Amino acid sequence: MDTDKLKLYEFILDLYSLSELKDLCFYLNVVYDDLDGSARKDKARELVEYMARRRRLDDLRAVLGQQRPEQYGAAFPMPAVETFRRNVSTPTRSTRRIHEKTGIELVYIPAGPFLYGSTDSDQMAHDDEKPQRTVDLSAYWIGRAPVTNVQFARFVKATRYRTAAERDGYSWGWPGNNWHRIKGANWRYPHGLGSSIEGKADHPVLQINWNDARMFCDWAGLALPTEEQWEKTARGTDGRIWPWGNEPPTIEHCNFNNNIGDTTPIGQYSPKGDSPYGCVDMAGNVWEWVGAWYLEDSRPAWRGGAWNDNDQHTSTAYRYINQVHYRHSAVGFRVVELLSDPGS
Repeated sequence: MDTDKLKLYEFILDLYSLSELKDLCFYLNVVYDDLDGSARKDKARELVEYMARRRRLDDLRAVLGQQRPEQYGAAFPMPAVETFRRNVSTPTRSTRRIHEKTGIELVYIPAGPFLYGSTDSDQMAHDDEKPQRTVDLSAYWIGRAPVTNVQFARFVKATRYRTAAERDGYSWGWPGNNWHRIKGANWRYPHGLGSSIEGKADHPVLQINWNDARMFCDWAGLALPTEEQWEKTARGTDGRIWPWGNEPPTIEHCNFNNNIGDTTPIGQYSPKGDSPYGCVDMAGNVWEWVGAWYLEDSRPAWRGGAWNDNDQHTSTAYRYINQVHYRHSAVGFRVVELLSDPGS
């Protein structure tokens, strides 16, 4: 352990009890039980190493400085603390980094409350509607964009995983007027055997069911977002109806209403269609799997609408409940890095 990491380790060991160390891990989106060792000193050492491996030592320094300002000020320089406070207090400021294993760009969403759900004034039809209320979330990292074909291909190459559509030999597609069962459709051939993802490396992966998405996440060390995490990322803290505000989408905001007839490369509508945190494609392009995976008997949902959906389906509060085995040519997913249980 080098000098810098050793100082952080000793700082934690001197100033944090066992329960406080567990709270520190939760605040940093790290699962305490996943850290190697059983003694407090082992957990503290592994936490520092974990943050270093993920190039997040600045996050660790900032949190320590916020929680133990006097002691931290005597041992470490202060700029990181001020940067962290600015990030927390300013929702539109985000920190970005690349997830090494997948190549996914992650965006930091600061802790705090936001308006979740819909109101009568939204004038939106929702499946199992959630009344609007204030929800307070811990900080988390989320994919700036849906998972792409090239990122999913990396997972398949490493694991030889076969999606449900590949195993079954068919999936569902939208030829233009309704959903149809299509032989040979899967993530490689999203609209059937006559189609291809060639030249679409940066398009969202399609034909993914909930279990396929979870298998990717398990391999990557990531997770599917909860509905609350997804919605905060999409609408920020002011209760807006779409990521960009309260004005309905146009062809300059997102890929919807069959204007293109297929997916578009991620970020094609940036920055005009971006969320307050700078995330792209949270309206249109593909439905995204989410779910309160930490609650028993809960069914996952789709969020965001897709390339063939109308404007109300692209609103930040619209949700469509579905079964885990469903997949079709307008469904993909986004990931979060939050290994601790958001329901605790």
